[in-house]
Amino acid sequence: MRKIYIDCLSKYYRIALLEDGKLQEIVYTEKDEKASVGDIFVGKIEKVLPSKIAFVNIGEEYPVFLQLTDNKEKNNTFKAKPGQDIIVQIEKEAYNEKRAVATTCVSISGKYSVVVFDNSGIGVSKKITDNDRREALRKIAEPYNVDGYSIILRTNCENTPNDEIEEEISVNLKKLKDIKNKGVYTKAPALLYKDVSVEEKTLRDLYSSEEDLIIVNDRKVYDNI
Repeated sequence: MRKIYIDCLSKYYRIALLEDGKLQEIVYTEKDEKASVGDIFVGKIEKVLPSKIAFVNIGEEYPVFLQLTDNKEKNNTFKAKPGQDIIVQIEKEAYNEKRAVATTCVSISGKYSVVVFDNSGIGVSKKITDNDRREALRKIAEPYNVDGYSIILRTNCENTPNDEIEEEISVNLKKLKDIKNKGVYTKAPALLYKDVSVEEKTLRDLYSSEEDLIIVNDRKVYDNI
């Protein structure tokens, strides 16, 4: 049995996924209004170090880190320079003295798929082992794998009707394109997209069937779920 624990009593939300008693994944999420993982901003590059790390002002107290030497980042940042506007997504939240880390490979996640602007093609979850199903999922994603947008098919796709998967990909691809277009005409720094609440994120990213058990120690979060 899979169990999902949501601890709401500390300064962070702590979410843990256990399968057959073994820890599979743990996620920490800020409770306050600071930039959270998944949020998308149009920021302004303040500085680029010789080590190819950029500091990007997104309107928070401190600028975020952007590593320019990553191969996927290079596709979007090969002309990065101070004063330039750039669209980034929070990849790691600020923690104590550590600043937040951002990426230019912005994405929108759904229950069945992830749409990413990183020009890496189509990916299918390794947990889906049936070759016919993997090939069928690739064919669903092919029409949307254009203009630098990549599609990742998640484990939840395995027993989901094709039309539901395709509808989600279509909706999230349009959403991501709209966010990027908005960023072109929005004065930096500014928030372009706020990711979903901790309750929605848990159901979207971790919950996969009615057999999953969710355990939470906060009445408000429980009611929202």
